[in-house]
Parts: sequence; structure tokens; C-alpha cells
Amino acid sequence: AFFSLTGFVVGVMWIDTLAAEVVGIVSLLAALLALPPSLVGLTLLAWGSSLGDFFGNPAIARRGHASTALTACFAGPLFNMLLSLAL
Repeated sequence: AFFSLTGFVVGVMWIDTLAAEVVGIVSLLAALLALPPSLVGLTLLAWGSSLGDFFGNPAIARRGHASTALTACFAGPLFNMLLSLAL
């Protein structure tokens, strides 16, 4: 149980560290491009939430489930948008 708890705490620390670095890089990029940081952050959020769909939907279509892939093209981004706006 000790190792499980230790692994969980270390994992949380890594996520916190990496998230802080991403925020720093995005803030620097926004300052260099003279853009609002919120715009750059939302753009990164949109790219990140759509990346799985970008690779997953063609794979689903290649396996013969074209209607499922087409539905996922609309349902995935809609779900991501509604969830992101709710947060």
C-alpha cells in the first residue's frame, strides 16, 4: 500500500510540474506574439481535445464503421466544447 500511495503522489507531482511548464510556455508564446493568453490557452485546449478524434475517427472508418466515425466527427467536438465551457 505504501508503494501505491508513493507512486500516486509522484505521479501527481509530475503532472503538476508538466502542467506548470506548459502554462509557462503558452504564456511566453502569447507574450511573444502579442496575443491574449486566454486566446492561446483556448487554442491549445481545442487542439488537445481534438487530437484523439483526428487519429481515431479515420481508424474507425477504415475498420468498416463509417457511420460511427461520421457520428464521432460531430459528437466528439460537441462533447468537448460543452465540457470545456462547463469547467
